[in-house]
Amino acid sequence: MYRQSEEQIARQIIEYNKTTVLDGIAKKYARLFKAIKDYEYISIKGTEIEEQDISIEINCLVEEVGITEDDARLMYAEYEMIVDDWKNACGENDG
Repeated sequence: MYRQSEEQIARQIIEYNKTTVLDGIAKKYARLFKAIKDYEYISIKGTEIEEQDISIEINCLVEEVGITEDDARLMYAEYEMIVDDWKNACGENDG
């Protein structure tokens, strides 16, 4: 177990380097969102083995970022809304 002082020091270092830390976290979440998007496609068009592989990847990424599967689904839904908003703003709407 770590001590309170170690946590305070770590927080201070993270605060000082917040852009670097946030960039690293954002990359992990981007990989997670891509894997979820790939899963949606593979679950329809792919093989059972491909579906199992991407499911394992998603589970590993969820564990790596320290959230639940439900949190991942909710965050991915938010991600999709933002992507749709960007597409609409750029005139890339499919409909």
